[in-house]
Amino acid sequence: MKKQKKRAAKICRIGGQALIEGIMMQGATATAISVRTPDGTIVTEAKRHKSAGVWGKIPLVRGVIAFVASLVNGVRCIMKSAEQAFPDEEQPSAAATTVSCILGVVIAVALFMLLPGWIADVIAQFVKMNILVRSLIEGAIRIAVFVGYLALVSAMKDIRRTFMYHGAEHRTINCYERGLDINVANVQSCSTRHNRCGTTFLFFVMIMSIIVFSLAAWAVQLIVGFVPGKWVLMCVRLLCLPLVAGLSYELLRFLALLPDNKFVDIFRAPGLALQKLTTRRPDDQMAEVAIEAFRAVLVM
Repeated sequence: MKKQKKRAAKICRIGGQALIEGIMMQGATATAISVRTPDGTIVTEAKRHKSAGVWGKIPLVRGVIAFVASLVNGVRCIMKSAEQAFPDEEQPSAAATTVSCILGVVIAVALFMLLPGWIADVIAQFVKMNILVRSLIEGAIRIAVFVGYLALVSAMKDIRRTFMYHGAEHRTINCYERGLDINVANVQSCSTRHNRCGTTFLFFVMIMSIIVFSLAAWAVQLIVGFVPGKWVLMCVRLLCLPLVAGLSYELLRFLALLPDNKFVDIFRAPGLALQKLTTRRPDDQMAEVAIEAFRAVLVM
């Protein structure tokens, strides 16, 4: 039996995103989109992109830049994948897409950031508690809403298929990082979970929001001398969102670089557990799409 050729294992700077019947892979200097078209072929488009420059090297700031850039680029890639996967269907205009994206961000902020705070404010009207305890309750509600949302959408048929592509993306990156040759068999032997997943990042956002919002609310109380109103606290939360995103990015980046051991696994475990909701086992054809996108970025 021919011995499996194996490269030295390493952590790469390539990440990805599941699309509509496809996958986007993005490296430090290039982005590639591979989509399975209705006739069964794989269409791949790759191009170089500009780096964030000096701002992309500043801790905390680079996290905010990466988050905003991923939102913008992610939507653009999703629209391109829709065009390839469903060429005969009418696609929304650029204006409609922009409005939909803005509305989506507003709803996400309201659902995961503002709603938990409002619920905690209502509870505080009936149960006496200090501002730090109230902030912890708010954080627990936020995590519960987030997990509940993931569980709900993962039950949808179309979303499950997207999550299968998400699993293919992770398996391909894991295959490369393990030092294996990138082929369907090797990719399918790897895990669907990955330390640098966006799901883990969002979980870190939930945790960091508890810490940052609690300290910010406490600091505001010390400054003004009384417990601020709920509208003041909501404004404080919104102002702290860039800091939350920056800290979450740095934590994700730091843990991804650490070697595997039981102590580090404690911090990784919650995010990896949530990936059970956002990833599914892909079929071989999905693995082929992920491999095409990965290779296109790798050669660039």
